[in-house]
Amino acid sequence: MKKQLAIILALVAASSALVSCGGGGSSGGLHKATLLDYNGSLKRDAADLTVTFELGGYGDQWIVDLKNEFQDATGKSVYIEGEKGISGYAADRWESGKQCSDVFFMDDGHTPWVEVAKDLVEDISGVMTSEVENGQTVNDLIYDSFADFGEKDGKTYFLPWTVGVGGIFYNTEIFQQAGWTTPPKTYNELLELVDDINNLPCNTDGTSDNDIAPFAWSGKVSNYWQFLVDTWFVQIIGLDNYKYYEKMDNEKFYDPSYVWTNPETGETVNFAAAKQEALSLLEGLVVNKASKQVINTIPTYATKDYVFVQAAFADGEAAMCPNGAWLERELSNAGISEKKLEKISVMSVPFAPNARKNEQNEYIQMNNTLGYNYVCVPKKAQHKDLAKEFLLFSLKQSNLKSFTYESYGFRPFKYDINSASLSFCAAEVRELILDAEAANGNFTFNSKGTLALNGYAASAGWLYNAFGNMLTGSTDSRKSAAECIAEEKKQATLIFENYK
Repeated sequence: MKKQLAIILALVAASSALVSCGGGGSSGGLHKATLLDYNGSLKRDAADLTVTFELGGYGDQWIVDLKNEFQDATGKSVYIEGEKGISGYAADRWESGKQCSDVFFMDDGHTPWVEVAKDLVEDISGVMTSEVENGQTVNDLIYDSFADFGEKDGKTYFLPWTVGVGGIFYNTEIFQQAGWTTPPKTYNELLELVDDINNLPCNTDGTSDNDIAPFAWSGKVSNYWQFLVDTWFVQIIGLDNYKYYEKMDNEKFYDPSYVWTNPETGETVNFAAAKQEALSLLEGLVVNKASKQVINTIPTYATKDYVFVQAAFADGEAAMCPNGAWLERELSNAGISEKKLEKISVMSVPFAPNARKNEQNEYIQMNNTLGYNYVCVPKKAQHKDLAKEFLLFSLKQSNLKSFTYESYGFRPFKYDINSASLSFCAAEVRELILDAEAANGNFTFNSKGTLALNGYAASAGWLYNAFGNMLTGSTDSRKSAAECIAEEKKQATLIFENYK
């Protein structure tokens, strides 16, 4: 118990500098204590280039290394600042021009399409066709699935920052105890695994002291399940149809009775019905539909925050944990032992029963790349040419590799990494990303509409908090998947009416 308490306290401490969304968090204070370490005696106004980055799960060593390499290569001074939560309010700086850095590394706390429409973001189309090194341009290096990531009306306004994996992390040792040497490939296999875990000797010995739950997740951060549900939704409708849905420009997409026709293929799709089907898969996994009680979950899920849940998972109290690719770094920075980290791996989201298949009748590998993390140059930046040079410099092979080694994260560009230099979990994350890319199955579940409903649903594409209302609260107030979709239709009507 004392050991777990130490882990929990370490995670709580780490959460002040790390957040569970890879790049950022919700608070907006400038981390002034670190500015001297970053910049020495260099003052912001005296720098040749200023760079602001979301200080979160990827840490800061990668940007310190990049700054130093750029300064050595160009002789230009670079002032960097890390701010937790900057993604939520950077647009104010872009509009006012005050404390507006030349480059911003942002997470999905805010997608900048509204600011693009307001002409607050610099057109970096020229960067895409510029040489990075060895005759290769940005267009040559960027993953195909991210080729139009920051594009609107034929112009490019930002680059992708990271590519991740959102899904189920698992304890390999517990899986082996349950008789599974490889993770489940399909949803039905996942249900079988859950049964096998529930039937482990420690769970059937009549005591609860050493029970192992199938899942560890927090009722306070239930949206981690979104990574699975989003993937199931896209598996069901297909990426060719999803590219229309993600624009979020059609109120009828949220109507369970509406059948849409793809103008390119003629295929008909009911988006709301597919969304309900995906949500029902989650419901069948962790909710008893008759009693509405949460099942297959650690007992303390309702009252504990994600830091406590991650500690329980690391301590072997659960076999699986819905999370993102930042999990390993957060646990490592919180002092979780290498012995425990070595047991953690990640699986591809199991295929939904109605997931799409290719011409060979094989499931199409898909990966939720975790949010709209991006890099941009504001229109009011003081040193735009040098900023664009910095963007190109950051994509050199040595700098892409450095980002991975220092952050445990990956960028959606082609570069070679020695898997032997990565942890087992990080190597698995990269393998899932590459497998999905080979199948053109990497996707970002986010709105890419011109104004994205004035940014209302910029974080997900869910207009209604289905996860919170289906999984948390009292059983009397808990809604079914069908009720959540019905409520989302009502909310969509109000939002689109206001939007008009």
